[in-house]
Amino acid sequence: MTSVVVWRRRELMDRGSLIEAWEGEPPEFPVEPWIHEGDIWLAADSRISMPTEHGRIPTTDAAMKILPITLRFFQEHEDGGPGMTPTYHSEIAFAWAGDTQPASATYQLATSYLKAMHGPAFEKFPTISDIADMIGRIGARYAGETERRFEAFVVGQTPHRTGNPPVQVFKFGCDEAGRLYGPREIDLSQPGSFHLLGSHKPEISAAIDGGFGGSIEYVPARAIKAVIAADAGSDIGGSIALARVSGGSVELYPGWRDPDDGLPRPYADEAIARIGEWRAGGIFG
Repeated sequence: MTSVVVWRRRELMDRGSLIEAWEGEPPEFPVEPWIHEGDIWLAADSRISMPTEHGRIPTTDAAMKILPITLRFFQEHEDGGPGMTPTYHSEIAFAWAGDTQPASATYQLATSYLKAMHGPAFEKFPTISDIADMIGRIGARYAGETERRFEAFVVGQTPHRTGNPPVQVFKFGCDEAGRLYGPREIDLSQPGSFHLLGSHKPEISAAIDGGFGGSIEYVPARAIKAVIAADAGSDIGGSIALARVSGGSVELYPGWRDPDDGLPRPYADEAIARIGEWRAGGIFG
């Protein structure tokens, strides 16, 4: 199994501190702290294990379980001419826990489909809910054919021509009885809210609740990091991978090194992630 968590980053902002930084210039209005609503983040361990007669045996501690899916839509020309016009391009995130075979097959087929969706001129784009439904149908097919369980998050925003729709989170998979369920939207609107996939949910959930109880800025990935550090022969292990979903982009941060440093920043490791004046947007923060 594994562990995956999704949450919305929130920061407590103190306007008074900012005003003090303005060379002591007095405020022109009352100052009260406020909560800044940030992006959606995901975290997962990197272990894949297999069951044996002696218990679960790790097969790798270097797996990526949070992956980007490219959306590319093409539409017929408005004048009816031959060919197609590219009309939309973005990314969404796919994160999974459970059996590797159906999860990998689902990701591969969804990636193949969604990178080249064709539609008539003037047709509205599908919503992120529609896209999650399609990925859920693919997942149901492979889970049924393999008779193996997995669950997944689909995270992204609705394709659009104008504006900036919110990033939404959907979950699908198998329940405890092995029954498949379709994508359900996850509500992360309240401070301290999060959602888990995978094993050891009660203890990880309790640790995250405790962390948020101490600080609204708590990073839930620390709870998974603690399970890995305990190294108790668990099916959770390896290292922590993070992803940030911001608008239509997915930034991956494999090998998160030190939770005490907070969440990664783009361009942090320029010795690796730089080509001349070009810098990677989110690798090895």
